[in-house]
Order: sequence, then C-alpha cells, then structure tokens
Amino acid sequence: MGVNATVASVRQEFWIPQLRQLVKSVLHHCVICKKVHGKQYRTNIIPPLPEFRVQRKQPLSVTGVVYTGALWIKEGKQNLERVYVILFTCPITRGIHLEVVRNQYDDSFLMAFRKFSSREGFPSLMLSDNATTFVAASEYLKTMADSPLFSKPSGEH
Repeated sequence: MGVNATVASVRQEFWIPQLRQLVKSVLHHCVICKKVHGKQYRTNIIPPLPEFRVQRKQPLSVTGVVYTGALWIKEGKQNLERVYVILFTCPITRGIHLEVVRNQYDDSFLMAFRKFSSREGFPSLMLSDNATTFVAASEYLKTMADSPLFSKPSGEH
C-alpha cells in the first residue's frame, strides 16, 4: 500500500510512536514490496557492430589472432614440452583456424601465419591484442609489402 496508507490504516486502531520510520524500515526490507514497486530492469544500450562485422565477405578475410596459454605435450617416453596454440578467428562467421607453435617468438608466428594464409587466403584485415609478437610481425610484414620484390606489376591496380 505504501507508507502513508499503511500508517493511516494502523493509526485507526493503534497509536505507535515513530510509526512512520518503522513502516519505512519494514517496507524497505520487504521482498514482495520490492518486486511490486521496484524499478523496471533497464537493458544496456548495445552499440552498433563495427562495419567489418556486418559485411558479406569470405570466411577469415577479416581475422582476429591470439595466443592461448601454454599446453604440455609428451614427446617420447618422458619428455614434456611446452607448446602454444595460435587461434585465428573470423569475427564475421565465427570460424576458427588453429596452429600449434613451439614458442611465442616472431619467427614462429610468421611461420604459422604463412601456413594459415596459404591455406585460408591472405586476410584483408588482421585484429590482435597488440602483443609484442604481433606488433613485431606486423612491422616485418609492412616492410615486406613495401619491398620492390613484392610490388604489383605496373599494369595491375
């Protein structure tokens, strides 16, 4: 009923000192009252998806890349060796491509990227968490792309 109606209803028969504070306290802790008189749930405003997530493209033409944690594999009878998995994921189709590498150095990533791009095609956009390995590999790939050995013939655009 609310505080005023409850106080008025009780005061028709009884006089209780500080009744208003008591009613407020009881109503504040009442679960049923909270459900009935509580504020409605407001959903968060979801921002629109990035442009590359809503375009129709080949799977893995836009690729996100990240390393997983270390895994232990058994090589031989008792040798345990640490390996890592590189996860290439497509934000459009949610497809994935996994590559196993022995370490997290630039050369291991570049070899895994070479294998990935020869199998799935060269991505038009790569997304990463800017780990040092990815930044170094990005610089290396940019210098290769700017190299005259890999430039397009003059007739193509």
